[in-house]
Amino acid sequence: MLFRSVVFDLVVPTVDRRSDLVVALGPGVIPGRLRSARSRLTSEDPRPVGAAIVELASRLDARIILTSFRGERDRHYSRELMDVLGPRAEIAPHDPDALRRAVAGARAVVTSRYHAAVLALAGGVPTVVRSNETKLVELVDQTADDRRIVTASDWDAVARWCPGHLDEGFVPGSVDRAREAIATVVLAAARRPN
Repeated sequence: MLFRSVVFDLVVPTVDRRSDLVVALGPGVIPGRLRSARSRLTSEDPRPVGAAIVELASRLDARIILTSFRGERDRHYSRELMDVLGPRAEIAPHDPDALRRAVAGARAVVTSRYHAAVLALAGGVPTVVRSNETKLVELVDQTADDRRIVTASDWDAVARWCPGHLDEGFVPGSVDRAREAIATVVLAAARRPN
């Protein structure tokens, strides 16, 4: 059985666009090599993060859906955010299909997670990235379309962000090439005699 990747299995479900603000945030890793990545995890104070998300959601008249693309570490941060966000927010189930549906049906996405950004791009959902991770910075640069995806330098910029409306999705060239490479390998393996 093949592992179903949330990103490279880019069958973005067709769902009605709702007024949800999908939030995919979690701890990042501080650069360094002397300690394991797990011991270098850091997360931002949930109070200013939550305040920015509440302000953005209020302007969009949106319900807040917290997602966990990186498992327990994201779920833990989502629970911390819930204390700040209150009843307007809920935590989505940690399930690849539920994550795809949440992102595909969103009005907008706020993320520090690569997979959430790629799914939002593929589904035509405006996205603001709050991360300086190389892969996300390069994704924003490669897309080069401020209507689709932007980087925010701080939480005030997230709160002020004005997402537009998009009619179609976009698959970055690097993701498309990776998906083709995986399909080629899978087909070759399927043709190989046992």
